[in-house]
Amino acid sequence: MAYTIQGPRPDHLATTGYSFDRTLGGRTVPMGFRRKSLHAVTDAFTNAGSRLSVIR
Repeated sequence: MAYTIQGPRPDHLATTGYSFDRTLGGRTVPMGFRRKSLHAVTDAFTNAGSRLSVIR
């Protein structure tokens, strides 16, 4: 799914979110997404007790 950024680009280290309505199967449903930096995502995995050996 592609999206466009309206206005200035967000800080790539900040957690940001966006939402919109989408029609699926004839029904309009709200869609919401969060963007997190790779650093924040890997920290969440390791803080949950997981180990990462390679990121490609």
